[in-house]
Amino acid sequence: MGSEALKNKATVGGLRPIEQYFTPIGSSVTGEFVAARSSFRMNSSDKGILFAADYMPLLEKYLDRASYYMGCALCQIADTMENFAEREITLDYLTLPLPVNLLKARDFKANIIEATSKLRLNRSKICIELPSYLYNETDGKAAEMIKSLQKDEFLVMIDSFGGTAATSYRLAEFEANYVLLDPALTALAAKRGRPASTVKSMVSLASDLGTSVIATNVANDDEGEAVAEAGCSNCTGAFVGSEVSRQYFRIDRKE
Repeated sequence: MGSEALKNKATVGGLRPIEQYFTPIGSSVTGEFVAARSSFRMNSSDKGILFAADYMPLLEKYLDRASYYMGCALCQIADTMENFAEREITLDYLTLPLPVNLLKARDFKANIIEATSKLRLNRSKICIELPSYLYNETDGKAAEMIKSLQKDEFLVMIDSFGGTAATSYRLAEFEANYVLLDPALTALAAKRGRPASTVKSMVSLASDLGTSVIATNVANDDEGEAVAEAGCSNCTGAFVGSEVSRQYFRIDRKE
């Protein structure tokens, strides 16, 4: 991957091969920004714009393409961090979505270390985001790589905690820094009472494992208060993304 992806200036119809977008992560109590969840859209000459649901299954199969994607994504993250610094915006981390199989590739660790070094990225500000089907992994290779990445200061996030695939006993095997609460559980927490107690128990279990749970799809301050009471200090959703605050995520890309 490494240097080729970092040096490549090719475009697709005048656009970058991938473009970065953000979902803000903020305090469940105040809505203040603390981090940003990245998403990338691919520009294809024959298929137009591709979203993660379109291209991630392909990246799981073709690791050379996944490695190239990672290099392009890191370049954009480097630009974003520089833009944030110029605007005096301080965030705890930005996420980097990656396919699970890439973690098991022989040269993955060397490539991501090389790329972040060349781009002078602070690894403690990069949170590798993994899809929930990570929980289906049983060979131990992905779990081993997660621990190795954390030793090099990377953070790790897993999607859809509490969903059908995200069982609590498997979370203990992967030792993520963060998990994203399944949206259905956010809705349960908002109901308060017994449903909220169920969510609180699950969040407490994750916390006991050293994992912070981020609530998703939080619509307003009432829901923010509810998920905070359940143990989720941070969240995503309309409550965090007010129109006034969203202006900070309109980044002017460098050519």
